[in-house]
Amino acid sequence: MRSLVEEPMRLANSQVGPSKAAKVGIHLYSLYYVDSSSMTNLVGQEFLYVHDAFERAYRNLLSDIGTRITSADYQSPAARSVLLEADANYARAITLAGEGRFQNATIFLSEAASTLSQANSIERTYVASVSTSQSSSL
Repeated sequence: MRSLVEEPMRLANSQVGPSKAAKVGIHLYSLYYVDSSSMTNLVGQEFLYVHDAFERAYRNLLSDIGTRITSADYQSPAARSVLLEADANYARAITLAGEGRFQNATIFLSEAASTLSQANSIERTYVASVSTSQSSSL
């Protein structure tokens, strides 16, 4: 028997061919080598979990948005109201991700980020107007 280095090797998986992408989920991969007499010999098998393409984007946004929501301390009633909307989008995203719907979850997190930006803008305007009115009353 020749060494594995000298023999051609191939990766076999009945579900995945060269032109197909693996579906999300767990896959069993088998590694074979073909010896000089054309006998196929199993070298080993391993399970591999294929993640959703949107899962990484979801996870990157999740911690950022969560931190921004929990650290928000708005004085403006309007900004606090918009913050509640962002929090609802954040919660919906977590629910969707729990169902494996990462693309939709990412959309809701992006909505939450946009809504937080609106809340920040509302808060800046509010704080500026409060400062102006306090300055003019002195």
